Amino acid sequence: MSPVGVTRANSASRRRKVEPSAPNRSPPVRAGFARMPPPGIRPRNEKRPSPSVAVRPGLPSASKTATRPRHHSAATIESPGHSVTASGSHCANSPGPSPIPPQLARWPPLAENNRISPVPPLATAIRPSASRAASSTAYSWYTSAPASAPMDTAGASPTRHPSREPVVGLAFPTIVTPALSRTSDRSCGSVSLPVPQAAKDNASTPANTIRKALIRSSFPLGPGAATMASWAGRRVRCHQPRHAGSRDPAVLLSSLPRKSAMRCSTPFGHTVTAFLLLNCAAALRTVTPAPASAQATPHLIDYPMVVEYDVHIAMRDGVSLSVDVYRPAEAGERPAVFTLTPYNNNSDGTLDEAWGFVERGYAYVTADVRGRYDSEGAFNAWYDDSEDGSDIIDWIALQAWSDGRVATSGGSYSGMNQWLIAKQNNPHHVAILGYVAPKDSFRDLVRWNGVPKLDLIYTWMMGMDGRVNQSRTGWNWSRAMRGLPLHTLDEVVGRDMPVWRAWMENDTESAWWDPISMHESYTDFDIPSFNVTGWFDGQVQGTSRHFASAVRTGDPGDHMLIIGPWLHGVNRNRTIGLRDYGPDAIIDLDRLRDAWLDHRVLGAPNPALPNVLYFLPVANEWREADGWPIPETRFTKFYLASGGKANTLFGDGELASAVPSAAGSDTFIYDPENPVPTVSSRTSGARGGIAQGSVDNRAVETRDDVLVYTGPVLDEPLEITGPIRATIHMSTDAPDTDITVKLLDVYPDGRALNLSHGIARASFRDGYDRRAALDPGAVYAIDVEMFPGANLFEAGHRIRVEVSSSNFPNFARNLNTGKSSDTTAEMRVANTRVHHSAEHPSHIVLPMIPAGATRPWR
Repeated sequence: MSPVGVTRANSASRRRKVEPSAPNRSPPVRAGFARMPPPGIRPRNEKRPSPSVAVRPGLPSASKTATRPRHHSAATIESPGHSVTASGSHCANSPGPSPIPPQLARWPPLAENNRISPVPPLATAIRPSASRAASSTAYSWYTSAPASAPMDTAGASPTRHPSREPVVGLAFPTIVTPALSRTSDRSCGSVSLPVPQAAKDNASTPANTIRKALIRSSFPLGPGAATMASWAGRRVRCHQPRHAGSRDPAVLLSSLPRKSAMRCSTPFGHTVTAFLLLNCAAALRTVTPAPASAQATPHLIDYPMVVEYDVHIAMRDGVSLSVDVYRPAEAGERPAVFTLTPYNNNSDGTLDEAWGFVERGYAYVTADVRGRYDSEGAFNAWYDDSEDGSDIIDWIALQAWSDGRVATSGGSYSGMNQWLIAKQNNPHHVAILGYVAPKDSFRDLVRWNGVPKLDLIYTWMMGMDGRVNQSRTGWNWSRAMRGLPLHTLDEVVGRDMPVWRAWMENDTESAWWDPISMHESYTDFDIPSFNVTGWFDGQVQGTSRHFASAVRTGDPGDHMLIIGPWLHGVNRNRTIGLRDYGPDAIIDLDRLRDAWLDHRVLGAPNPALPNVLYFLPVANEWREADGWPIPETRFTKFYLASGGKANTLFGDGELASAVPSAAGSDTFIYDPENPVPTVSSRTSGARGGIAQGSVDNRAVETRDDVLVYTGPVLDEPLEITGPIRATIHMSTDAPDTDITVKLLDVYPDGRALNLSHGIARASFRDGYDRRAALDPGAVYAIDVEMFPGANLFEAGHRIRVEVSSSNFPNFARNLNTGKSSDTTAEMRVANTRVHHSAEHPSHIVLPMIPAGATRPWR
C-alpha cells in the first residue's frame, strides 16, 4: 500500500514487460515490406534477453526470456509544504532490493524500506529558462531552505544557505553510486528524481526551491571551474582522471566517494542526468557564491514536470528499447509528441525541447533506436524504425496519461523515420513534425539517383559505429574518401560496419531498399505533416518531395512546407558561404510549429499559415505560395551552345533561350585519378576543408574537364524557385561514366556563386534497378536531377551552367569501367563529348516564377 500523499505510476511491484500492442490485436500484415536483415547484419531474432519493465496492470508479457529484470518506478510525493517526484530503475543484481540508491536512502528525506518522508527538510523544484537557451551555457542553481535544514560539506546532512543564495561549484551536480552507474552491458540501472513543484511561502519569494539561471563564462565557478566549464555538449569517460560521470555534467572525481567512482566499469558507463538529483545534497562538495549579477532570473517558467528515465519497452520481436517520458505533473489524459533518435534520447537540448511541449499540455517521449545508447539490439540505420516506432506509439497510447493521440517529431535521421513509421498506418499517429527529412535511401539519401553521396554517408556512418557517437576529428578525410573499393572504406578508419558494407554492396535499386524508402507509399496513410528544410540542405529534395507526395494523396491544407536559406542544421545562421541573407533569415520556427500543431491536436485557433513558406535569396524576403512546385511556375529551357571550345570559363560556351541552329559539341577528358573537386558541400559539418553555401567557383572553372556555358547579361530581375533538372546529350568511349551539372549566378565582377547541382550515372539511364553499359560513340540523352533551388538573378547578372563528370568527394567517383566502384578498384579514363544541336538539344530546365505569382509573407 502506498503511503499517504504518494501517487504511484508504473509501480515497481508490477514487474511485467511492456507489450506494445493492445490485447488481442494482431500485428498488421504489410504487403511488400520485407523484414529481411541487411547482408552481414545480425537478424532481429538473434537478440539478447530483454529486461523487464514495470507497466500498467493488465498488459501481457511480451517476452519470457529476460534474465535480468529491470524495475521501474515513479512516485509523486505531495505534502502541505512540499512536492517531490522520484522515479527510477534498478537491476535485479544490483545491491539491495530498493529502487532508490543507498546514498539517497541515508539522507533524511528517505526513510527505511524505501519510504519517502512526506516532509523533507529540503524540497526542490526545477524551473527552466523560457528562452530555451543553447545548452552550451553553464548553469547555477538557486536554493532557499528552511533554517532547520543544516548540511555539512561531507554530505551527511543538508547545510543551510541564506534565502536565494546561489549554489554553484558543480554545474548540474551528479552522484555516481553502484545503483546509479550504468554500463554498456546493462549490468545495473539508474534512478532519477524529477521535482515538479515546491511550496511557496509567499507570492514573491518561493521557498524550498532551486532555480536555474544562466551564468556567463566569465563568472567564477569556484574550485574546479576549469574542468566544469567544459562540460557542455560533451560526453566524458568514467576513467578519465578529471571526471567521474559520463552523462552531461563534468564532476570532479575527487568530489565523489571512491567506491562510487570506481563503479564506472566501462568507458561508456553513464549516470542519470544530474538536475534530477538535486535532492542528493551529498554530491555538493564545493560551494562558491556567484556574483550578484547572476542572481537575476527574469525568465522562469513555473510549470511542474514529471520525468521517467530509461523505461524499457519490448518490441514485437522481444528486443528492448529505452524510452524517456516527460509529462505534466497534473493528472489527466493528454496527447504526446514522440521522437525516435540514434543520437541519445536525453542528450543536451532534450530538456528544453521537452519543456516546450510539456508547458503546452503535451507529454514528450524520446526513445533510442535499437542498437544505440540504452536500447538493445543491433543498429541497422532506419531498417527497424518503422515497426519499432509504431510499437512505441502503441505503448504510449496505452498509458494512463495518454489520450491515444501521438505526433512524431525530429530532424534528419528522425525526420525520415517518421515517414517510415507512417507506413504502418497506426491509428494513434496523428501528425508528423519532420525536419530535413530524406525520402528514398537509394535516390536522395545514401545515393543520389544511384551515385553514393560519399561525403555525407561515409563521414556520418563512421561516427555511428557503436552504441555512442564516435569521434571523427583528426582523420585525413580527403585521403580516406579516395579509398577503393568503397565497401572497404570502413577498414580505412579502423571500423567494421556491416551496415556500410550492405549499403555499398546493394548498388542497384531493389527490394533490399524498400524498408528504408518511401517510394509512393503515401496512399497508405493520411497524416498531417509540418516539413522544414533549407536551400543548402542535402535533404531539401527529400523533404520537398515528402510534402508534394502527401499533398497529392491527402488534404493540401493538412500539410506545410518551409524552406529557408539554411544548411542541414536550419535556422542558425544568416550568413552562409559568401552570402548574407539578412536578419529575416532567422525565424521563430518553434512558434510556427507550435501554432500548426496546437491547431490540429489541441483545438487551438487556426493560425492561417500558408501551405508553402519559402525564403527568396538576394531579395532576402519570405514569400508564401499555395503548393509545391509553385503552381504558377514556368519551367523554361535554356540550351547549351558553343563553337566547340566550351572548356573552362575562358571558353566560348553559351547558354541560350533558343535551340542551336547549327550542330555542335564539346569534349573533355575525365580521369578518376584526378576528379573535379567539390567546391561546396551540402553535408552537415562538411569534412576535408570543403566549404558550404554559395561560394566562388571560378577556380574550378579553369579546369579543362569542366565545360562552362554562360548566358547573356540580364536586363531585369529573374526569380527561379523550385525543382531543377537538365538533359545532357552525350557520348563516350567508356562503358559507363557520370554526368554532373551545376547552376551558378555570375556577378558583374565575375564571381560565380553556386546555387544547385546534380549528378547522373549513365548506366542507370533506363532505370535504377539495373545497369546498362554504353556503346562507344553512341549518343544518349542523360537526365540529370538537381537539387531544388531559389534565387533572384538581379539585372546585370548572368546565368551559368557547368557540365563535367565528377564532383568529388560530394559524390563517389565513377571508375568508367562499367563495374561498380562499390566493390571494385579498377579504373580507366573516359573521353566524353557533349552534343548540342536541334537533334541533340542539351539543356537545363529552370523554374521561373512570374512577378506577382507569390505573396510576401506577413
